[in-house]
Amino acid sequence: MECINHPGKMAAGTCQVCGKGLCAECANRFSPTVCETCLLENNNSVARRLIFDVALTLIIFVGVSIWIAMSVETHKSHSVIPALFIAGGLWGWQLINRLPLPIFIVSLPVLGMMYIFKAVFALIIGIFAMPIMLFLRIRDILKINTLKKNILAGKV
Repeated sequence: MECINHPGKMAAGTCQVCGKGLCAECANRFSPTVCETCLLENNNSVARRLIFDVALTLIIFVGVSIWIAMSVETHKSHSVIPALFIAGGLWGWQLINRLPLPIFIVSLPVLGMMYIFKAVFALIIGIFAMPIMLFLRIRDILKINTLKKNILAGKV
């Protein structure tokens, strides 16, 4: 089998995703061993998910801000704080779901109370987690785009 990028060179490894042959130079470029095409496809998929998270946060924030501003007879700027809490609740919920919590479901009312407590806790945690998680998502999107540009330019 020959290297997909360097015809004539014998393959020293294979892409772990598609199985294409890679020479020693190409096999050592990325860890795990993948070809450029599979790496770019994976990174595009990850970038789309990260962009979705950021966009969903903005949509929730803007939507809740507009809804509160239109439905409550108060100063329009008072809709920002509740919108931040609700938009942050998305991030708080994701963080809480990562924790291994023991669940002992005794009855349906207990389950309902657990979810109410979880939702309130998610809103509180989310207001602090949201800026950090948004920063990390945007940073990762920029890293993926930089890596893509470098791969396409032949710098990596």
